[in-house]
Amino acid sequence: MKIFPKKNRIFSLVLFFLFPLLFLNACKMPLSIRNLSLRRKVPAKVKTVRERLKKVKRKPTGKIYLNQRFGFEISYPEDWLERESQNDDGVILKPSPTSSLEVRACGSYNLLSQTFDEIIGDWKLKQGKEHFHFKVIEEKPISIEVRKKDRVLEYQVGTAIFWQCLKGNILIKGEQILLLTKDLAYGIDNQVIYSLSYTLPDAYLPQYQVTLNQILKSFHLLVFPRERNIVIEKPKLGDDINSPVRVSGKARVFEAQFLVRVKDNRGNILGQESVMASAGAPEWGNFSLDLTFKQPEENTTGLVEAFDLSPKDGTEIDLVSIPVVILGTQHDKSKSVME
Repeated sequence: MKIFPKKNRIFSLVLFFLFPLLFLNACKMPLSIRNLSLRRKVPAKVKTVRERLKKVKRKPTGKIYLNQRFGFEISYPEDWLERESQNDDGVILKPSPTSSLEVRACGSYNLLSQTFDEIIGDWKLKQGKEHFHFKVIEEKPISIEVRKKDRVLEYQVGTAIFWQCLKGNILIKGEQILLLTKDLAYGIDNQVIYSLSYTLPDAYLPQYQVTLNQILKSFHLLVFPRERNIVIEKPKLGDDINSPVRVSGKARVFEAQFLVRVKDNRGNILGQESVMASAGAPEWGNFSLDLTFKQPEENTTGLVEAFDLSPKDGTEIDLVSIPVVILGTQHDKSKSVME
């Protein structure tokens, strides 16, 4: 006697193998599909800081000024003029030599340990003494980005002050951005005052307003070890180098003598030499040398570094590192063949 007909047995076997597959597939479904009541919809405006920062990636336009001493960067139009300050604390940007428009960006140490309100108050007092009919039009908080490569690490909040004054019969307008932040180099507790400003006659403001806004928005702080007593001016950040490489800059070190080297991305020292500056500490002296090093076969990233040795225990101090691209010997051979 047959308990199950042949068709029913086939159907039972199909269900026996199909049911576990359906069950496993259901377990893999998203929570939003399996139980919509357990998932609460987050408003579009509510985003975490981490989500916002992941989306921030901009490519600067025009020229870029990089200040290694205080670790900030600003971009400006290709045809503008750049004049660095003598003590490497900042830069003055102008559209032309005769232009009445000036954009200034600089940093300084907060040696008096002033609060942010005291710094702003002193700035207003100084402007009031220097400029006739000085008047603050508006004052508002502003955010400055702290970056590592193309990724934003955090925001620093500063103050933007819009002001005006009279020079003869000409109405002058300007904007002053002040920011007080911790110095990120070597873990020092010193505070740095960052200042970004522009001044120009009111009649020319509509002509330059868009460009000025772009320049001010391009200003951001960088996170990298910044020098205290050594400045490498060449090569610059991201330059291609081969052997020998010209390394030049300024230094204020004991007895005017220190070391310069080239390292690959694994930390291997490819070349190292001692160099003398034109003056010893506490004065700044210029230095320049052609450093010969062992080139790798293939292109690779590396560092050009300058540093001093502590007279106390021989440890490295005042280290400055400039990330570069080290061209390989194969690159040099292909270049010579093409020539």
